[in-house]
Amino acid sequence: MQKSTIKKPGTLPYRHAYAIYLYKVEKVTAGKYSEPTLRVAHWMFLDNQMLAPSEYEVGKTYDLAVESLDDYPEFEGYAIFDTLDMPPEAPTFYDVGPLEPLKAAAPAVRP
Repeated sequence: MQKSTIKKPGTLPYRHAYAIYLYKVEKVTAGKYSEPTLRVAHWMFLDNQMLAPSEYEVGKTYDLAVESLDDYPEFEGYAIFDTLDMPPEAPTFYDVGPLEPLKAAAPAVRP
């Protein structure tokens, strides 16, 4: 796994941001995907509230539910952190799993 470098909310002029991570594919449990790696967009913070993917650790395994980022044109208006060592034109997927805040707080709501 590779993680894009992110900045903390409150240090930027926007309240919502997502980042691109690169995962090694270990197993596909639904749908079809044959590439060895997968670029995934994760929300990092919404309304300046940090979310769980911001603390995902390199070397750990995560079960993800993803869909093509191309199916979500609304992402184009938000801040993105993409510092991966691969072309940004590579297919990117969106993590459609539950939004989990880092601290005991009200659940985040997708914009």
